[in-house]
Amino acid sequence: MKREASHFFIIVFAVAVAALLCPAPSLQAQQNCPSFHALLQYQLLNFDLLLRPGDDWGGYFYGYLGQEFLHGNGSGNDGTVTWHQHIGMGKGGSQFFDFGYDNDGNHNTFTTFSTQGTFPNPPGQFPVGGTYQGAHKIAAGTGRFANASGNLFIKGPYVVWDLDKALPQGRFNAEITGNICGVE
Repeated sequence: MKREASHFFIIVFAVAVAALLCPAPSLQAQQNCPSFHALLQYQLLNFDLLLRPGDDWGGYFYGYLGQEFLHGNGSGNDGTVTWHQHIGMGKGGSQFFDFGYDNDGNHNTFTTFSTQGTFPNPPGQFPVGGTYQGAHKIAAGTGRFANASGNLFIKGPYVVWDLDKALPQGRFNAEITGNICGVE
């Protein structure tokens, strides 16, 4: 009997220690925060592709939210831009992602705001090109994204030409990575 009691206390002690040492599930896991991984294909100043006033770039995106394939239209801008030598820095830029309407008639969108974006242009290069990279935070949503939150990182090459014309041309192909929480 003494031996069984000591085994019982050892097991209870081991379970208690394991409970203290094992980390609790993360907030992300509790909120259902699947990964978001997408490709972005934008054009500069193609007014047929711009979804909001004030946007400069617009086009299409294709990707996955967890295991679910998603695609749609998007457009965005760099926000307030400052130049330091040949490095452009944008703050407060915004991206709008439109996934269209679902079978229930809900319009599914979300908007991000960049906390910091950079886009270097090598000196003397024409056409202008480089790699944009920016950290974005989801700020608003509609439909299944009404309660969405999360952080996304957008990075990819761009090129702009015909800068001397009224409507310069440009292309931007990027990869979007991150997590989106609170999606219905």
